[in-house]
Amino acid sequence: MTNEWITTKEKKFAIQGKPLKETTDEPSIMLEYMSQVAVVEQTDEGVSLSLLLQSQDIITGLQVQRADGTWVEAVERHIDDEMNRRFERFELDRLPVVLPVRVQYEVSHEGGTFKGDEPLRVVFDPETIEAVE
Repeated sequence: MTNEWITTKEKKFAIQGKPLKETTDEPSIMLEYMSQVAVVEQTDEGVSLSLLLQSQDIITGLQVQRADGTWVEAVERHIDDEMNRRFERFELDRLPVVLPVRVQYEVSHEGGTFKGDEPLRVVFDPETIEAVE
């Protein structure tokens, strides 16, 4: 799939995005940990993308890939310990339909700890754009 860019006249909008595996259209395990709705705000410099992570204690790191191929960390994080979730805000030049993402995680299981660093894609659906205040 060649990448296209999300275009809209809305300054701030919500859009649905589905986490898929890196090379197939199968859902990523991140489907359980990432909200399928992102908030995007268009600025003079580009776009600000906000993602919500659930079970934020398991997701130890998240990076998104910019149009130039560089991986970037969130410029802002808000943690809600009581709800065990975290908002992360990323600055991008523009929002692609297919956004490459890397996630680091740590899971305790049967007395052990499993760690990983997985590449995946978030595929946004331009048909779901809704203006937000």
